[in-house]
Amino acid sequence: MSTAVETLKTVLAELTVEERSELARFLVDSIDPEGSTDVEDGWDSELARRGDEIRGGKASGKTSRVGLRSASREAPVKPVLFHAATEAELHDAIAFYESRRAGLGPSFQSEVEHEL
Repeated sequence: MSTAVETLKTVLAELTVEERSELARFLVDSIDPEGSTDVEDGWDSELARRGDEIRGGKASGKTSRVGLRSASREAPVKPVLFHAATEAELHDAIAFYESRRAGLGPSFQSEVEHEL
């Protein structure tokens, strides 16, 4: 890499998590400002399929408190703790999916909780 990039990396490492997250979003948007329609269409199809599975009773989920509480009772594992920035990103993702199609936010949240 160029020395300019290495210098930027050194300076940027000093930013807070929130500042780095904002910068990361900016950089991703600068690479593909319109978004990749193929990728967006693919995710829309996948989200619709998963939503249909949940609504059709082929998949199920629990709210975060219930899901995490029951999971911690069922197996002797350490509780899952999220860094504040990770939790904020999760809530952003839930809101994003909900904005794409009603009901997809909670469906996404259920899938994440199921995997935890």
